[in-house]
Amino acid sequence: MLTAVYDAMAPLFEAPAWASQLAQTVVAIFAVFGALPIVPTYLGLTGELAPGEKRRARNGAFLTVLVTGTLFTMVGGDVLRALGLRVADLRIAGGLTLLVFAIHDLLFSRAERKRNAARADEELGAELGLETPDVAIVPLGIPLMLGPASMTALAVFAQTNGRLLTLAAFLLNLGLNYVILWNADAIARRLGTTAVRAAGKVMGIFLAAIAVAMLRAGVHELITDGLG
Repeated sequence: MLTAVYDAMAPLFEAPAWASQLAQTVVAIFAVFGALPIVPTYLGLTGELAPGEKRRARNGAFLTVLVTGTLFTMVGGDVLRALGLRVADLRIAGGLTLLVFAIHDLLFSRAERKRNAARADEELGAELGLETPDVAIVPLGIPLMLGPASMTALAVFAQTNGRLLTLAAFLLNLGLNYVILWNADAIARRLGTTAVRAAGKVMGIFLAAIAVAMLRAGVHELITDGLG
């Protein structure tokens, strides 16, 4: 009888499918979008700013990331599908992109790579005679916080896991990243640069595993539905 009661009540204590999928998406996005590895770079970019200027730079960067990330989540996948790509194609392409990103992130410094990309953008703008952009937009917002891998992840997850669920996961990560950078000075003092970088490497391992799972699902779908 106890077994029957347990079987009848067990579903009441199980997490709904959407909650499990949301948790997986939050972790996946945090692995590629988490702000902890860029804390030293963020402090270097904003270290000489007055408190008010630092707050405006941080808020401007997050506003840039919010708008750009939301656009990629809501319409990025539609653009890819308009090119004739199927969900399986997106899984495989996104998985490969994230796997390459994760491997490179494990072997090299994410912060250093993003600093180089930002420096290249600034040098190109100087050569073209363009106005120097606000640090809140470039490089703090893009590409330090939201880079190509993050944009790809948002577009792919929106098509595979649903737009609203992916957007919710993105907004949760955005809020978490805001808390991290708001307390960047305290985090750097307490953990130190080595611990911050180690945390980034751990998330790189999670990202590699997620990328492999996306590749496996995409290949399985292609084989099941046919390659045509």
